[in-house]
Amino acid sequence: MSRTFLCPNTCGFGKIITLELSREVPKSLPRSKGEGITKYKARVFHKEYKQFLSVFALTASNFEIEYAKFVKRLPSLKETFNNWSRVKLHDKKKNLETFSR
Repeated sequence: MSRTFLCPNTCGFGKIITLELSREVPKSLPRSKGEGITKYKARVFHKEYKQFLSVFALTASNFEIEYAKFVKRLPSLKETFNNWSRVKLHDKKKNLETFSR
């Protein structure tokens, strides 16, 4: 994988699976009593990263990304995908269907 999610050369599967994980993990990982928001977000990022690596464990180094870069780039991937032009919703839906698990 290129070292950024938004690079046009980054695999669509990597992008969409990362987005799916960023939606699934917080739902399955409740915030502990007394846990601060920063600590909770760090725990969520860590679990998302571990699941991302496990999905692509059998592939070569094409999907390797360092944890720090994963955490840094994930918000921009989510923002870009969420701000996809409303005029091109068909393209967004097609992209999701094509690259979803």
